[in-house]
Amino acid sequence: MFRSVRVAVLPVLCAGIALGGCSSKVTMTSGSTISKGSLEQGISDALRKRTGDKPDAVTCPESITVRVGENIRCELTRGGARYGVTAAITSKKNTTYTYAIQVDDQPTRS
Repeated sequence: MFRSVRVAVLPVLCAGIALGGCSSKVTMTSGSTISKGSLEQGISDALRKRTGDKPDAVTCPESITVRVGENIRCELTRGGARYGVTAAITSKKNTTYTYAIQVDDQPTRS
């Protein structure tokens, strides 16, 4: 498991319900991969801290290797709308890594 060390938020305007365009940066400690469940929880927690409102669900297809430049596409559900989310590893030093979260501006089509 990993524990949060710091959450720094990029200056992007996003409201609690309108998550589109929201971006956050998360710094954590872990091993060489972030498990699917840990990534989903980390995205959800970061967006809750940024917007004051938690997504209904975040789903990622698999774990991600902690290597700068690695990214993964996940899906966020909020109020019946689904948004694409990209999580990208932006830095790693020893067992501390940072990943950036970018929520798509528009919901995906059903």
